[in-house]
Amino acid sequence: MDELVLDLETTFHNKGSVFDERNFPVCYSIATKDDASAIKWSDHAASDIQKLINASDLLIVCAGKFDVHWLRKMNISLGSINIWDVQIAEFILSYQKTRFPSLVGICSRVVLPVK
Repeated sequence: MDELVLDLETTFHNKGSVFDERNFPVCYSIATKDDASAIKWSDHAASDIQKLINASDLLIVCAGKFDVHWLRKMNISLGSINIWDVQIAEFILSYQKTRFPSLVGICSRVVLPVK
């Protein structure tokens, strides 16, 4: 299974809401089995992300509702890719006690390095 880890960063008017016209994508981070990098948003970013999604079976995100909204706004099709949201998984694994867990908190709990 080919996995793609993706995180989008945007301007932060109204908490980065995709529905606030003042916001726009700034950069994105990706990780595949072969590569990991942070890339500044450019005119060809959407097509580059689309190619990565098309070549993947699983999209891994944290707080995926945000990223998926932005992908759709940028006309990036998710097709039939499976999505794994680590934030939702952590919420379920905590027996719904940890609401909106942070990525740093999740990594610390499972003993992974943080930024």
